[in-house]
This record gives sequence, C-alpha cells and structure tokens, in this order.
Amino acid sequence: MPSQAGNPSTAPNSPSISAVSGRETDTPHLDELLKGFEILSVAAGIVVAIQAQILSTTIGISRDEETNSLKTVNILYLSGLILDIMSAGLAFLTSRWLQRLTIDEKALLQREFQGSQTGRAAGRRSLCQELAVTQTPPPTQTPPPESVLDSRMAILFFALSLSVSFPLLVGGAACLVLGFLVYTWAQHALVVAIFVNLTFVFTLPFLCGVFLIGRDQQRREKIIVRLSTNQGDW
Repeated sequence: MPSQAGNPSTAPNSPSISAVSGRETDTPHLDELLKGFEILSVAAGIVVAIQAQILSTTIGISRDEETNSLKTVNILYLSGLILDIMSAGLAFLTSRWLQRLTIDEKALLQREFQGSQTGRAAGRRSLCQELAVTQTPPPTQTPPPESVLDSRMAILFFALSLSVSFPLLVGGAACLVLGFLVYTWAQHALVVAIFVNLTFVFTLPFLCGVFLIGRDQQRREKIIVRLSTNQGDW
C-alpha cells in the first residue's frame, strides 16, 4: 500500500486546488465590474432595439412631407441610436478588456479599488513608491523617453474610454425620450400630448433620485435602513 506522504496531492505543504483557485478568483471588485458592464451591454442592446422600432414611425416619411418637427424628431432618434450603439459596443469591449487582465493586474485592480473605497491613502502611496523603486532605472542610465501613449492625458483618455459607456447610454436614452415627446406634440392631438408629458414629468423625479443619492456614506446607510423595513417590497 503506497504511503500517503509520497503522494504529492496529500502532502502537507502542497496547496489544495480549492485554495489556489480561491486566491485566483478573490477579486470581488473585478467581478462586480464585469457583471456591471455585461448588464450595461445587454441594456444598451435592448434600448437600441426599442429605438429602431420607434424610428420606423418617422424614418419612412419623404423629405417633401417632412416638417420641421419631424426633422427634430429624426435628429434626436438617430443621435440617440448612434449613442446607444456605441455604448453597447464600448461596454462589450470594456468587459473583454477586464477579462483579459493578467493575475498581477487583477490583484492591482483589487488593491486600488479597495484602497479607494476605504480611503487608505497611505497604502496607495506606499504602492506608488514601491512601483517607483522597481521602475526607476539606475542613476548611470539615461531614463527612456516617455511614449505619447504613456502621457498623463493619454492615460486619462484610455480610462475614460473604458468607463464612458454608461454616460453614452444615458445620453442616447435622453435623446429617445425627447424625440418621443416632440413627436407626440407634432403628430398627436393636444390631449394625448399633454397626457404623455404629464406621465413623463411624474416619473422623472424618481429617475433623478437614483442619480442624486451620491456617495455620501451616512445618506446611503439611511437609505439601506429604510429599504430594510419593507425588504424591497411594496
């Protein structure tokens, strides 16, 4: 009967498979980002499909029959459609970029996001100093010239490119709603236009309320306590 000590899978110093996989997947911030951008990509695709259906109500009208109001509607519809298509594409590309991160890059993302949430500025400074020590060339060597793609403005642009998909989706949806409101005033009876606008005005404060919550910790805690009273149910 073979000895268990000679079996590498049961050796006391060999890490278990579950422990190794647990360390490699211990990136909750990355998982949340991936899930968020995947949901955003699906949501943008749904909005694009809705816009394409609504666009069919005005896009087939000839230029001779097209009034100034319909021109405004088509401008808003087409602009919103382009914004939402780009939003869906950027959300997909961002999720793919996050999936292709190396293990070290995933660990760096986790540390930076965790440090940003907890406000551990000292930890971030020590990390920056550590990176500076490892990347600084010897004094006798001439520092390599900085590439244009590594400049501060380029890094800001790249970071914006990875996170701009949601604002584009909001802008496209806003164009859709505004175009729909203009269309109701131009093509429907006055009572219909008034009713549609009142419905929009009634629901708009709730939409704005979600964006106005902000990052204030006390405000968010009070909201969580309030939600816990009814467990998310009416």
